Amino acid sequence: MTETVTIIPHQARWTNEFEAVAARLGAALGSLALRIDHIGSTSVPGLAAKDVIDVQITVAELDENVLRSLGDAGFALKPFNREVDLIYLAAEQWAAQIGWQPAA
Repeated sequence: MTETVTIIPHQARWTNEFEAVAARLGAALGSLALRIDHIGSTSVPGLAAKDVIDVQITVAELDENVLRSLGDAGFALKPFNREVDLIYLAAEQWAAQIGWQPAA
């Protein structure tokens, strides 16, 4: 099955969408989230991109507390590739791919 990827011109709303999801993640995770960053093509002003907000969360350890807090906030865990440290989550209307990175 081939999935069609649609690239659209840069959207000014992407910054606001990231800020909203970052606030929601911050409220859900509290001090468990060491950083919450807008990454990927939607974070680059003027760059055309897929209409998906990429968010990276840095945590000291990806444990059940993190996953439970995200789940309680409505972020549903999706299958991911264990060879790269990404977890894909979705919440209601958000088209967000959320990656985690262990703190160095």
